[in-house]
Amino acid sequence: MTILVIDGQGGKLGKTLVENIKKSFPHLEIMAVGTNSAASDAMRRAGADRVATGENPVIVACRSGVPHNYDIVEGPMADDTIFNYVQSYTDGEISRAAFWELARFKHPTHQISFHTARALAALTFERSYEVHV
Repeated sequence: MTILVIDGQGGKLGKTLVENIKKSFPHLEIMAVGTNSAASDAMRRAGADRVATGENPVIVACRSGVPHNYDIVEGPMADDTIFNYVQSYTDGEISRAAFWELARFKHPTHQISFHTARALAALTFERSYEVHV
């Protein structure tokens, strides 16, 4: 199983994720993508099997419809506003620097996305509970 870890800032969250995944599941392959070299280097030092830097390996490829083979993708969550920035960047309407300034996350966000049946099969039900508001 292959997990893609994306770090959208300086590498702290990505580094922690890679370390914890490798500690708990050493047999899993981790591909790490940092939006800058600091984030990529931090994830490499944490034990990622493969590392890439920049927006093109994942963000632009995803928004361009390029398929991937990752079972699980873990990283910052993007909304429609971010998608519009990606589109403006890929259309050449804004520069790379302008894209990253606009796309900088204003508050912490995080998501785990399961992309294959194999990834879903790895989940186990623990509990449920009812919430009354």
